[in-house]
Amino acid sequence: MPGMGRTPASNYIKTAYDTLELIIEFINLIIPNENVLLAGESFGGHLSLGLINKIPDKIDGVFLLCPHIDSLIYKKESSLPEKTSIFISDILQKRENDPDIKKLLDTAVIATPKILRDYKTSILKGIKVCDKRFLFKHFSGDFSLKLKEDLKGVKFDKPMCILTGRQDHIVGFNDAYELLYIFPRASYSVIDCAGHNLQIENGKVFTVFVRDWIKRIEMEMDRNV
Repeated sequence: MPGMGRTPASNYIKTAYDTLELIIEFINLIIPNENVLLAGESFGGHLSLGLINKIPDKIDGVFLLCPHIDSLIYKKESSLPEKTSIFISDILQKRENDPDIKKLLDTAVIATPKILRDYKTSILKGIKVCDKRFLFKHFSGDFSLKLKEDLKGVKFDKPMCILTGRQDHIVGFNDAYELLYIFPRASYSVIDCAGHNLQIENGKVFTVFVRDWIKRIEMEMDRNV
């Protein structure tokens, strides 16, 4: 997305809504006559809800991983778990002044040499090259109040999986639960020993849920043939 990884930002992109419109334009350009499976992590989960509202007929299934969810139904304060470390391997503790390790430990619930390798490859590499000035000074990740209101009444009955980390102190797990009230085909799980990097901290469990989501999509497609 704009400003993330090596994708350049643009001055006309100021809000999550602008990004949403850009993603829709991209989908229509690349696969104009095909449906999509949608996976959104963290802020990507926030954008995924906007896509469900805008192009629901083009989406065959949605996977939300540790999604950032504004409270859509209840007016309440989000309650985030406290930062918790369940297991940090000795070798990483001894090297905690290493900038890459320190960055991992800021969010990690479980930290081992393997998790550090995966973190460097799939997360940190993108963080290091992103446009920080754009993302933190120029860009607002909010949707409009109208879009938030529209999401309360959105109709989407395709297979969905919502996976959250019990120790995720970045976005928590409570807000995502209320999505069950508006998405009748959604499964929702809170995974212990997992924070905001759930997919690398608890990869085996993550894989089980991804496979179940895909299986449900295949069943739905067979049913509609």
